[in-house]
Amino acid sequence: MKRLIAQNKNAVITLGFFLISWALFFWALDTPLKLNFDENHYIPAARELIALTRNLVPEHPMVGKVLMAIGLLIFGDNPTGWRFMSTVFGAATIAGMYQLALTLFKNPRAAFLAAFLTLFNCLVYVQSRIGMLDTFMMAFIVWALTYFFRAVDSVPSSPSKAPWRRPLLISGALFGVAAGTKWFAFIPWAGCAGFFFFVLFKQRVGIASYRAWLIRFGLVPLVIYFATFTPILFLAEGGTIASLFTMQLDMYDAQLRVLTSHPYMSQWWQWPLLTRPMWYAFDKEGANEEWVRCVFCVGNPLIMWLGLAALGVCLWHGWQKKAFADARQVSSRILFLFAILLFSWIFIPRKIEFFYYYYPAACILSLALTHATELLRSPWRDRTQTALALGTLSLFVYFYPVLSGILMPIKEYSHWMWFRSWI
Repeated sequence: MKRLIAQNKNAVITLGFFLISWALFFWALDTPLKLNFDENHYIPAARELIALTRNLVPEHPMVGKVLMAIGLLIFGDNPTGWRFMSTVFGAATIAGMYQLALTLFKNPRAAFLAAFLTLFNCLVYVQSRIGMLDTFMMAFIVWALTYFFRAVDSVPSSPSKAPWRRPLLISGALFGVAAGTKWFAFIPWAGCAGFFFFVLFKQRVGIASYRAWLIRFGLVPLVIYFATFTPILFLAEGGTIASLFTMQLDMYDAQLRVLTSHPYMSQWWQWPLLTRPMWYAFDKEGANEEWVRCVFCVGNPLIMWLGLAALGVCLWHGWQKKAFADARQVSSRILFLFAILLFSWIFIPRKIEFFYYYYPAACILSLALTHATELLRSPWRDRTQTALALGTLSLFVYFYPVLSGILMPIKEYSHWMWFRSWI
């Protein structure tokens, strides 16, 4: 057994991260007792799918709503049923971050740190305990990126042979499911498609390689994306194969008609600065409403703010090494991922935006912090990484009461409001 574990050390660590993070997310999952924030939209949609009646929230694809319906079927129409599948996919995100970091850094210690920082990023914890689409989408994206960079790493040694084609196919399939969860996944998918084309172009491969890239990362994801809409065919409101295609225009139109104002709305440039987090729940209890259960959607300040500095280190390192045109350089990859996941919001024609849209880009900050500390020499590297891990864990514990819906006197919640804009 010991020999088997030693041979599969990274698989064991990956499983360990999944189980530990799932236990953390699942603990006290029945609080808050009420539907909170967008659960008010998606849980009714899941109920309608179970009843095979109609497709509620038609501006979004089907996968996330189907997964929430599965949770309701397993645990019933209660808080655990509403959120169970989110805990599973939140844990899958943490496990995926370990594998993604291992693919980037080729170092189990660095991969462990990146997954640890992601686990105790308050934003990830909150998203893994609420019935919303982004949790599912991000799990698929993280694993898609893992296989994508494995494919990229296989090209230089054999640009015209088979090793890169299988991981690219898996990555493309996962991106297809991610897009079938929420349209934002089209952004990293398109970015990675261009990235891989650049890799093939630099290797001066033949037409067969471009054809393989187009099929595995273009055709297959699209087929899977449209296949995720097949539940529409079984609903009482009716649906045809043709409607799977025509409804795409209806979805786009519905996205543009989303409300133009909301008390918690924010803009993309505010998210990295952590100036406008938001409340998912603020449920008052007691005869005189003297108690409250809070779910505060906020990132871990240590990761959010130091992560920006770490991105600066990545930029400096890439500039010094003249590595921005080298697809194998970790600095280039991290900056590429963060840029497409955040700056794409400059161009997305959506009238209303929220802090939780930063969730995918915020996860990349763990990679940036890990890479920045890996550039230090020992023993400063080890000391800095230990301090970073302990600081991240400490702040997570500090914020835990307003992340998890713990019952508290209503006057106490203000202790965690560091800035007026947080209230």
